[in-house]
Amino acid sequence: MFRNLYVSGLILGVGMLLALPASADTLSDTMDQGYAALTQGDYPGANTFFGQAQMLNANAPEPLVGEAYVLMKQGEYDKAQIVFEQALKAKPDMVEAHVGLGYVAMDRGQYETARTQFEAAQTLSPEMTKPLIGLGYVYLKQSALNTANLDKALSYFGQALSLKPDSAEAYVGELYVYMKRADWDKAQEVGQKALAIDPNMQDVSLGLGHIALKQKHYEDAKNNFEKVLTRNANSQEALVGLGYVALKQNNLDEAMTEFQKALALNPHLSKAHMGLSQVYDKQGNPEAAVQELQAAAATNPSPEWWTDMVSTSCHGGYYSEDLQSQFQQAVQTGSLEAPKLLNAIEKYCPAQ
Repeated sequence: MFRNLYVSGLILGVGMLLALPASADTLSDTMDQGYAALTQGDYPGANTFFGQAQMLNANAPEPLVGEAYVLMKQGEYDKAQIVFEQALKAKPDMVEAHVGLGYVAMDRGQYETARTQFEAAQTLSPEMTKPLIGLGYVYLKQSALNTANLDKALSYFGQALSLKPDSAEAYVGELYVYMKRADWDKAQEVGQKALAIDPNMQDVSLGLGHIALKQKHYEDAKNNFEKVLTRNANSQEALVGLGYVALKQNNLDEAMTEFQKALALNPHLSKAHMGLSQVYDKQGNPEAAVQELQAAAATNPSPEWWTDMVSTSCHGGYYSEDLQSQFQQAVQTGSLEAPKLLNAIEKYCPAQ
């Protein structure tokens, strides 16, 4: 459920991470405007500012990093990787490019590659929290097949907080660890800590929305997701959240609308495809349900990814040994069948 969540928190701090020369005030201001537009979901506006920054200094790699984050938010991971690599070619020790490549790899389910990029960034800048937070998310994403990785994730988020006690992004990471553990009280507690630092942080409202959804507090969930949309009308995660709220309440037309809105922003958004597959399944349209699952699988068919996506569909990190074994074997042997996935979601998810 946090597939794209961590990226928005990351973007908020990227402008401060970029080591622009002191004489480049205009460039710095233009970059800040670009990241502000990106945070609000205004991708064309962000690209305009990053393009202006590039014109101010054609040799600066910082605008390339900004453009790569726009591509990543739009699900264009191949293009984002190319642009991040261009930035690294211009500046081999550019920490922000390594961090960006780490998130691209993680979104693809290439967790070892992601870990390598975050570790490279950490080596270059041991006092920076972003690589630690990235490593925390790598282990969090891998917890579907190995729950011991939740402890490792929590350790990295803790290290980030040791370096920067007011890191709202690190608290958000902890929030999702506790959600995976179904420790709702602790998740709420760290979420409130993040809000105390940044009352407008969208990731916290998204997390609280998912907690409410898991606890079947549908109005609270809807309010949290809508709160995000008032600040960022193009929040893919909030739209998907609203889709699942509607799905849980069996409002299938409304759910379909929300998932389709999210896909209009990012056609590669697997969580939205997963939601649509369940809508079509409930409508008695197995052919369309299978197509949506195949669209989700096209992004990343790794066993860890599938198990994470199924637990995401359940909302709350629920999974079982039977489920993880079934999908690990099926994906590794290339025998995964979409109808079986639908059946597994129905069988292993908690009662709706």
